[in-house]
Amino acid sequence: SHVSYSTFSGQGNSSSTGVLAIDISILLNGLDASTFPGPVLIKGSEITVSYEISNIGDFRLVDVLVIDDEFGNVGAYDSLDVGESITFKLEEIVREGNFSSVGKVSARRESSLNVCNDQSTFYYFGKTGPEEIPEFPTFFAPILVILGLAFMFQRKRM
Repeated sequence: SHVSYSTFSGQGNSSSTGVLAIDISILLNGLDASTFPGPVLIKGSEITVSYEISNIGDFRLVDVLVIDDEFGNVGAYDSLDVGESITFKLEEIVREGNFSSVGKVSARRESSLNVCNDQSTFYYFGKTGPEEIPEFPTFFAPILVILGLAFMFQRKRM
């Protein structure tokens, strides 16, 4: 997570000193996936991508917007108080191979045009699942039993 911090110092009666900051953490099925190559997942399975957003600054934030490079608009939230957190969730299908995406959050200070933002990259490796063993056709079973018995009786005659 790469948090951008801004420190504000006001003058006179409009004094407001503090840090404007927001944080985003992304989890895949509840697991941290911020380190390459990320978890190994089965291609075609469903995964929950959770975007955890926290106001880690000293000011109330408004117009919170979360977007993802791969999935587009994740969600928006009207306001986030100091110390408050929210989570947005997406259900996605695992793709084959190395996968990465960047989730981004932005918000602005209430009653101000000052903006803060953060981003986080997540990874996974999608692999093909265990190959299914083809089901043995049941009509072959009696034929194989008969052939096996015939072979055994043939050997006894010799």
